Amino acid sequence: MSCRNVIAILASFAMLGSCKDAGVPPTLPPVISDIAPDSAAVGDTVTIIGKNFGSARGSSTVRIGSVSFSSFISWSSTQISARVPAGALSSSVVVTVDGASSNAFAYTIKGTVAGLVSFATDVQPILNANCATSGCHAPPSPASGFDQTTWAGVRAGGQYYFTNAAKPGDSTNSGYRIVLRDLPVDPRPVRMPLGSQPLPNGQIVTILTWVQQGALDN
Repeated sequence: MSCRNVIAILASFAMLGSCKDAGVPPTLPPVISDIAPDSAAVGDTVTIIGKNFGSARGSSTVRIGSVSFSSFISWSSTQISARVPAGALSSSVVVTVDGASSNAFAYTIKGTVAGLVSFATDVQPILNANCATSGCHAPPSPASGFDQTTWAGVRAGGQYYFTNAAKPGDSTNSGYRIVLRDLPVDPRPVRMPLGSQPLPNGQIVTILTWVQQGALDN
């Protein structure tokens, strides 16, 4: 056998080996972007929204804190519907697919809230740092007519959601949830804060919990 033939055979084996090593592309980890409604009681149905969940559940798992979900209604690559399991407390929801875990998404289980969220000490500082700033939602000319520097301004809302910006007792249908979560619900001007990184999930949960608790001037 000539040297040229030997080299060709060796090259073929090398190519086969490299193809085998390439294998199947790694699975992307699941990502949770939202859970609807914003709070639920044990036994209620919740929908986890995100991506990379897989087309079917298989051996994938969902847990809140240390408690696993066991009653699933539907499962797709972008949405999981399931019932809140017994023993669940307010904690973080995590989806695990093929051994890869999602981000931890803070979630409130009704009846386990430690106390009221204060507008003055919990919510207003978040708004002041991200929304109620000069040239945005602050006087003298707040964007969309939505002044977020005071409780009265927040409750009055602006041209898109009016008093439903913070709809007392209904955070799911409040304007804050739509713009902070960047949900495909009309009217939806743009994701907020405009031109900045999205608020951390914990801050969004604080605002929406305050809304769910009645959007109080406290």
